[in-house]
Amino acid sequence: MIAYSLFEFATAPGTGALWMIRSLSRAGFGFVQPHLACIPFPKSKSDCLRVSMVRHPCDWLGHYFNSINSTTPVRTVGNIRVLPIADNPLMLLPTDSFFHFIESYLEQCPGIVGAMFECYDADSYIRAEDLPEAFYQLMDSLGISRSLYECRISIPDLYSGLPEWEPELRRKVCRAELKMLEDFDYHC
Repeated sequence: MIAYSLFEFATAPGTGALWMIRSLSRAGFGFVQPHLACIPFPKSKSDCLRVSMVRHPCDWLGHYFNSINSTTPVRTVGNIRVLPIADNPLMLLPTDSFFHFIESYLEQCPGIVGAMFECYDADSYIRAEDLPEAFYQLMDSLGISRSLYECRISIPDLYSGLPEWEPELRRKVCRAELKMLEDFDYHC
């Protein structure tokens, strides 16, 4: 968790945290190590606004699969091992193919993506797909001058290189993550 002067920020890896941290740095909040953002908020509530990020579960699973199969060093420090899920069952799934990985997810831990995001227990969530507008809205709500935060950091391409989905498999994941889809107004 990162404690900024006006709010606290914590999010799961693969949600755009690095973009958020860089944008906050340019807005005058200072730069912090991105891996700190992956540590969930303490269980005890504070008076400070807690902000987190989410990403469509299918896209998050595709990103996760790419990250654990990457032959190059993964930029999300701590990557998968910092997920706030006890004994992260995703790490035990086969990674020989995306289809096999998703089929195993559906058999062994359906709904875990939504459960992971729930672990962050934030007051406000930003959907990665809504950047930069959602970031601008947060800054406006905190009374930050637009001249400070309307910096031109390129938005991460959330879809580049994601595995292809078989339509029926995607529908199954959406059914398994239905609560998250409804909670964050996502469509399948």
